[in-house]
Amino acid sequence: MTAHNREKISRPLRLSALSGPGKGILRYAVLLAVCGLCYTNSLRGEFVHDDVWAITNNPDVRPGSSLRSIFSNDFWGKRMSDNTSHKSYRPLCILTFKLNIVLGGMYPFYFHVVNVCLHCAVTALLMHTCQCCVFDNSRLAFLTALLFAVHPIHTEAVSGIVGRADVLACLLFLLTFLSYIRSVSACASEEAFPRTTSLSSLLMSLGLGTVAMLVKETGVTVFGVCVLYDALALCRKPFLLHLSCSRLKELLSLCSPFIKRACLVSLHVAFIMSVRLWLMGGSMPLFSEQDNPASFSPHLLTRFLTYCYLLAFNAWLLLAPIVLCYDWQVGSIPLVETAWDTRNAASLLLALGLLALCLHCLLSLQNEVHSISTVETWG
Repeated sequence: MTAHNREKISRPLRLSALSGPGKGILRYAVLLAVCGLCYTNSLRGEFVHDDVWAITNNPDVRPGSSLRSIFSNDFWGKRMSDNTSHKSYRPLCILTFKLNIVLGGMYPFYFHVVNVCLHCAVTALLMHTCQCCVFDNSRLAFLTALLFAVHPIHTEAVSGIVGRADVLACLLFLLTFLSYIRSVSACASEEAFPRTTSLSSLLMSLGLGTVAMLVKETGVTVFGVCVLYDALALCRKPFLLHLSCSRLKELLSLCSPFIKRACLVSLHVAFIMSVRLWLMGGSMPLFSEQDNPASFSPHLLTRFLTYCYLLAFNAWLLLAPIVLCYDWQVGSIPLVETAWDTRNAASLLLALGLLALCLHCLLSLQNEVHSISTVETWG
C-alpha cells in the first residue's frame, strides 16, 4: 500500500476521532446556553417569600454570626430543640448563603447568579450521568438533559433563592451516584457479580450522600437509588444466570460483594439518621394546618384520598406543567373528601399506570430468565 493511500485511509479516521469530543463539548455548550437563556430574567429578582425568612431575617447568615449556630439551628435560624422549630436541618445550604453575603453583600443578584450556575452544573452533570449509566446513545442523554434544563417545574427551585437547597442537593445526589458506580467493577465474565474495586470511591460516595442530606433532607434518598441500581442493573445479569441454573445454594456466596455494599450503605444510613433524630431532640416537627391541611383532617378517608391525589397531581405536573404555584399550602389544592370526587379518577389512573409498569418489568424479567435457560440448555 502506498503512502498516499495510507494517508487517504487514516485521514477520515482522525477526523472522526476528533468529531466525537467536539460534539460532546458543543452539546455541553448548548445546555449551558439554554440554562442561561431560561433563567437570565431571574437575576434581577428580589428577596421574596421564604427568602426573607431564610436570609434577610435569619441571624445565622449574618457576617458576625458564629459558624456553630449554623450547625445547631434549623433552616430558619431557630434552635432545633425548640418546639416551634420547623426541624429543617440544612446547615450547608445556610453556609452557602452566609458565603454569598461575605463575598457579595446582601444583594439578591449574586444569590441568583449562584443558583443559575448551579442549575447549569446540574444539567451538564445529568447528561454525563445519562451517558454513563442510562443510555447507550449520547443523543438521548443530550435530549434528556435539554428537557431537564428547560422544564418549567424547576422554576421555583432556580428562581427562588431558597430553592438552592434543591439544586445543590441534586448536584450532590448525582456526584454520589457516579462515585458509587465508579467503586463497582465491570466484570469480564457475565456470571461474576461485580466487586468493589475502589473502597475510596465507595467511601467518597457515602460522604457526598451525607453532604447532600445536610443540604436538604431528601438528599439521603440517593443511597436507596445507588443500592437499587446496583441490584437491578449491575448485578441483574449474573443473578439471572445463576438463578436459571438453579444454583441457589451458591447464590448467597456469589453475590456477597453486593450484600457487603448494601450492608455498608444501610449501616451508614442508619447512623446518619440516628444523628439526625438526635439533633431534632427526638421529637417530630409541629406543622400548622396551613402547611399541610390534609394531615389535620379528622377523617382517614379524606387524608388517604387527598394524599393519593397529590401524587397524581405532581405526576401530571411533570407531563404538563401548566398550573404552577410558588407555595402549595393553605387551600391551593382542595381536600378530596368523598369517594365520588372526580379527582379520584386521576389517582386511579396513576395506580393503574404504575401497576402496568410493574407487570411489564416482571414479564421482561421472566422472558430474560427463560431466554437464558434456553441458551444454557442448547449450549
